[in-house]
Parts: sequence; C-alpha cells; structure tokens
Amino acid sequence: MSKAALKESTTVLPRLYIFHVDGKGNGVFSLDRVFEGELVEECVFLSVSRAEGELIDKFVPSLSSYQFAWNESDDTAAFGFAMGNGEVYNHSNKPNVRLERDFAAKRMRFIALRDIVPHEELTIDYGISLWFDER
Repeated sequence: MSKAALKESTTVLPRLYIFHVDGKGNGVFSLDRVFEGELVEECVFLSVSRAEGELIDKFVPSLSSYQFAWNESDDTAAFGFAMGNGEVYNHSNKPNVRLERDFAAKRMRFIALRDIVPHEELTIDYGISLWFDER
C-alpha cells in the first residue's frame, strides 16, 4: 500500500497495540515505524448531547475522563467517545500525534506529527486543563 493510500485509510491499522504504562494506565503503541504526516488511526465518533454528558459525569464518573469535546456548531453533540483505540491515547506536552476532528463524517483521525520509532508510545495533547499530574 502506498503512503498516499495509507493516509486515506479508514481503518484501525493492525500494527497498533495497547500496553500498560506505569503511572498512566493503558497507552497506544505501534509495532512499526510511523512516518510524519501518516494516518495512525481513524475512529468513529459516538456523540452525546450536553445533557447526556452531564448524566455520564453524574452516574458513570469513571467514563468522564474518556469524553472528548466535540463542539459542533449547533451544540447538539457537545461530547462523545472515540471508538477503536481513540480513548486510550495518553496526554503529552510534547505529543507525537495530533487529533483531527471531522464533524461531517463523525470521525476522529490521529496523525503523526513526526517520525515515530517502533514501540514508542503514541501521545496527543489533550488541549485542556489537566485533571491529573503529568508524568
């Protein structure tokens, strides 16, 4: 598969795996080298209304830290969850992956910011005030 075709892929790449990271919980890693600009993963996004998000916060607080802000212009779906590995990417102030939201397709894309070596953790910048101490 060419690099261009890979960028257009809409599937989770089979080279990704989840591994426990001391002090952080689970994280996403790649078996193979990932090149800058390469699509790492594309996830379907399950949106929930602001009211549903508040109910999740109240009744299932363990899921609260896994919600992504969606911020559609009509504000009907303010939060939601990324399927696939999307919920497992850890935060870093020096991320190696960026998050791209596609509101029309209800997809989240994770794209490499730089070349990433095999077995290096794939991280994103959450872009919000953190509720935990960064390690």
